[in-house]
Amino acid sequence: MKTMDLNKPYAGWSLFVGGMYGSGKTTILGDMLAYEQKRGKVAYVMVPQEGDADKGGWRSIAGMGITEAYLVETYDDLKDLLAKFRKDRYQAVGVDQLCGVATLIRLKLLGENRMPNTTLKRNEYGEINSEFCSFVREWNNSVHYSMMVAPTDITSKDDQTGQQPSMQDIATSQKFIRPMMEWTKLEFLVPGLFDLCFHLDVSGYKEVMKRQLITRQGKQFGTKQRLPKHLRMTTNLDLTDECTNWEQIVRHLEGGSNG
Repeated sequence: MKTMDLNKPYAGWSLFVGGMYGSGKTTILGDMLAYEQKRGKVAYVMVPQEGDADKGGWRSIAGMGITEAYLVETYDDLKDLLAKFRKDRYQAVGVDQLCGVATLIRLKLLGENRMPNTTLKRNEYGEINSEFCSFVREWNNSVHYSMMVAPTDITSKDDQTGQQPSMQDIATSQKFIRPMMEWTKLEFLVPGLFDLCFHLDVSGYKEVMKRQLITRQGKQFGTKQRLPKHLRMTTNLDLTDECTNWEQIVRHLEGGSNG
């Protein structure tokens, strides 16, 4: 048993940010890393689903001055980086993206590119879910600021109640935005693995008119804030193109004024 000091300084925060393709998830990762690089070691970590060493989603943050970046190809690569980040006490790490992390775990545990099965002898879904949860928590605890992003999809199932509308009601039922995982169980695990879950909402039809970070807690976007009351964000954040958005967020996380 350990005694706890509830008044000691915060050890850091873990964040998940979801959003449609092109909403700016990688950009907000870069925003965080460029800012935190002034305060310690940072790294950008990309999975193969986002591209390769020559092209891919990372191009949106090229030239921002982030000096350390990795393309992981296996789950073992991720585990090696986790050990490095913990040992060398990294300030911030961004992972692009969480769905790809789940895929690497599946490939490692199954040994081949297929979906899991459940039999009397082995529950592969359960094994992967357990490893996914364990790894994400351990990763988030290894650095001061951890941010993982993922593309999102629309579902009609309420993960808090388990209710699913009938076929005749599905067209008019309430819709929820969740990470675009390979199967639904993983989607519903994500909110429990992070201190904060935000969503990037984009308005505009022919062109992007406005990007807003949905921070207020609610079911629709699976958003949450595991924060003391005086640190919670009470309004959503309108994002700018000047990459000063993380600076506004971190003021809340480190005890700045509420807004």
